[in-house]
Amino acid sequence: MSHEPDHTCGRKVGRNEIPLGHAGFDRVEITLLRVTRFFLQSFAIPQSQSWLMAFNVAEHELPKGASSEVVLELLAMIQAMRCSRRSTFHFNNPSCRGCASVLTEHERQFMTAFTAMRRGEASVAMTSALLLCEGNDANPMLERAARLIRFMDAPSEMAPALASETP
Repeated sequence: MSHEPDHTCGRKVGRNEIPLGHAGFDRVEITLLRVTRFFLQSFAIPQSQSWLMAFNVAEHELPKGASSEVVLELLAMIQAMRCSRRSTFHFNNPSCRGCASVLTEHERQFMTAFTAMRRGEASVAMTSALLLCEGNDANPMLERAARLIRFMDAPSEMAPALASETP
C-alpha cells in the first residue's frame, strides 16, 4: 500500500512514517504538532527563526485567549524531551505540504505520549515517552505534558473551546 504524499521537496517517505490522517489526532493536537515542528526546525536551523511561526500558528489556530501560554508549556515539554535524548529527533518540515502530511516515528512517539496523557492512558504515555527518551528519565517530559494538559483543562476563555476538540 503506497501512501506517497506530494513531496514538493523530493523527499521520500520513510519506512516507519505514517500519514498524519491515520494518527487519529483532533484539531488541537494537529495544531500542537505543527507548533512542535516549527520549534524543532528553529533548533535545527536557527537562522530560520521558525519559533516565530510556532507562535503565529498557535495564535491563528488555537482558540483565542491563551495561545501564548499553551505554546510556552508545549515548548517546555519539547525541551524536557530534548534534554533526555542523546540522538537526533527526526521531524518533518512543517512548511512542506507533503512532508507535513506524514508523521515520523519520533513525532508519533512524542504525540502519543501527549495524547495518551490527555486521555488518561498513563501506561501508554510512559511507554511512548521511554522509547522517545531512549530509556533515559522520561518523567520531566511527562510532567510537562501533564502541566500542559492541566493548563488546557483549566477554567479560562480557552478551556471550553479546547475541551470541545477532545474526542
